[in-house]
Amino acid sequence: YDYQLTTPDGGQSFGHAPADYSTDVLARKAARFVRRTPSFQPLFVYLAPYGPHRPYTPAPRHTRARTPTLPLQPVSRPSPAALRADRAGKPPWVRHRPVAKARTVARTVDGQRRTLLSVDDAVRRMVGALRRAGRLRNTLFLFMSDNGLMHGEHGLLGKNIPYDDSTRVPMVIRWDVHVPAGSVDQRLALNVDAARLLTRAAGG
Repeated sequence: YDYQLTTPDGGQSFGHAPADYSTDVLARKAARFVRRTPSFQPLFVYLAPYGPHRPYTPAPRHTRARTPTLPLQPVSRPSPAALRADRAGKPPWVRHRPVAKARTVARTVDGQRRTLLSVDDAVRRMVGALRRAGRLRNTLFLFMSDNGLMHGEHGLLGKNIPYDDSTRVPMVIRWDVHVPAGSVDQRLALNVDAARLLTRAAGG
């Protein structure tokens, strides 16, 4: 809430009304762009919603929504490897950091999942717009993040930490006809590979 977007005609300010929720605003603009682009013209959309960043503010419709529970780390019961007070075998920089509190981790995970419900809605809106425009079968979707986040592993909470949970993120691709549903590729990819992938997919 309370932000400004740079637009082709200058800028646009948004307040604190439910319709100003940034993930929804960006999703509406992206879907409108799909609708207004002629069917014969290729298009590229880069959609980067603010969720799930602090302060983990959900959309008004999700304030009291039940958040999904992931099998690897239920909110109410962190995994046994997490929040370990005994870090004797860890590097000094880990041992000297305070151990994340279970309630803080639970609050963070719950807040992130609640904000991601609106991201799910944004993806649904985009898929619907592309389907109605007859573009769905010829669209490459690339889902990824710039970083992971420690959720109590080794007693740590946050990013910029050289452990897999912070540095490894999934890259998910949907490209009907070209990529079989459910296929998994274990090769390592970096953020910089996305540009080459999209350029080649577009015939460049």
